[in-house]
Amino acid sequence: MLVAVLILAGLLASCAPIQTRAPQDRSFVTAERAFRQGHYHDAIRSYQAFLNQDSSDPRVPRALLGLSRSLYEVNDTGGAALHLDRVVRDFPGTGEAEQAQLLLARIAVDEGNANRAL
Repeated sequence: MLVAVLILAGLLASCAPIQTRAPQDRSFVTAERAFRQGHYHDAIRSYQAFLNQDSSDPRVPRALLGLSRSLYEVNDTGGAALHLDRVVRDFPGTGEAEQAQLLLARIAVDEGNANRAL
């Protein structure tokens, strides 16, 4: 009987609703989804919320890059460049830093400063 109760308890536990994510997880997931869907202003708000919560999270470089891309998409190239510079400075040698350098070059070309893009 005890075995049956334990099995039933295990089955019921596996059917329980998934716990809600921590606020920073929700912000990050929401930001990534909003960016993919082209909702750049929503992505900006969610990336900023994420970045304001835990600067030690390993997703910070990705969030900064996502924030920068979102800012670029709404034509805030100055804001995008500010965050891209931070990615390059604070996370050198990462894939995010390489992508940040490429977007900085694109911004420079867009602004008619091809020399800075090199």
